[in-house]
Amino acid sequence: MKYLFEVFLTKEYVEENIWSKFLYAVSKLNGILGKWKMYIYIEDNTVRYLIETNKKLPSIISDFSEFILKIVEDEEFEQKRIFPGRPYFILNKEKSVLDIYDKNEVKRNKKLKIIEINILPITKKLYKFSTKIYFENKKGNLIRRKAKFSIPYQILSIDFSKYNRFFYKKDATKYLDIQKTIHILKEEKQDAFLKVNTFPYLVEDYYLHLNQYDFDKHSMIIGSSGTGKSKLISSLTMNLSKKEEYRRKYKVVVIDPHAEIKNDIGGIEETKVLDFEKAKNSFNLFMRSSKDLIVTTELILSLFQTLMADQYNSKLERVLRHSIYLLTKLDKMDFVNLKRLITEVEYRNELIKNKNLEESTVDFFSVEFNTLRTRFLSRSNFTNIIIYR
Repeated sequence: MKYLFEVFLTKEYVEENIWSKFLYAVSKLNGILGKWKMYIYIEDNTVRYLIETNKKLPSIISDFSEFILKIVEDEEFEQKRIFPGRPYFILNKEKSVLDIYDKNEVKRNKKLKIIEINILPITKKLYKFSTKIYFENKKGNLIRRKAKFSIPYQILSIDFSKYNRFFYKKDATKYLDIQKTIHILKEEKQDAFLKVNTFPYLVEDYYLHLNQYDFDKHSMIIGSSGTGKSKLISSLTMNLSKKEEYRRKYKVVVIDPHAEIKNDIGGIEETKVLDFEKAKNSFNLFMRSSKDLIVTTELILSLFQTLMADQYNSKLERVLRHSIYLLTKLDKMDFVNLKRLITEVEYRNELIKNKNLEESTVDFFSVEFNTLRTRFLSRSNFTNIIIYR
């Protein structure tokens, strides 16, 4: 199996002796008689370096920080018809591939497209080189010519600071440090729900499988607009819903203020979608059930504590606790009824007549509630908040 790697340069000028040591290191990894190739592509005034080997190489080889390797697909490079040509003699004044490019463009009206360097390690210190140079003719076909020179280091080494019209391929992307999470990724693509770009830590993509991740732990998804945060949440939720073991083990609650993923996950079986644009659809933020009044009350209290921030205090909490408890007990808990209970005397008096209510709850709304409402609630923005627009 052959692997194709793109070589990104981290500096404008890599000297010949560094290239020499780098080729030696790659040859060492390939082993004795492990033939491999180095390509130089010139496309749209951009110089690209590529390596073709029989071994999978690391993204950074030894101490060569000047080079970063990333695996690529063969289909990325266009295949053209190739015609043989006469040998090409590289002169001493042609110090790099760009010197060869300039000479042939000006004198022969030909564009240099590819230089192919074949490297065969014979012993640990002896290597055999053969080089082919490809020019593009007027019809767009490639003319292949065998190069006549001894060692290819000089054509690899380019001082890009001196060539204003040419650029080198560099990777300017800033990557997150994912070394602590690489252990949960796998090479296997099948049944994975997420592909992870692990470059430059690894040379190829790895995959995250649901059984490799502990969903009980805290996680954060961050990214600028349009980077796919909502699609990631949708993909995760959809994949969790597909397997019975995950449906039994996990419960997913998604709060989506912009309704960006409603169409993606709203159709999942046994899914409840609450639409807060319409009051009648927004009532069931928490299931209206009197089976566990204490838990339901505490959950809704936590929500209000988050929403109201600095306005939240012990007096307000006492009013909310009794109000939520009463409405949940009577299976009437929603934001509209909560507002009515606090602001409308007739509605409140009607509710506390119910015989299923405890005496302590009735006493609170008959006596203490009026005092708290007069002294505190009238001066707060509480009633505006519970409208829940």
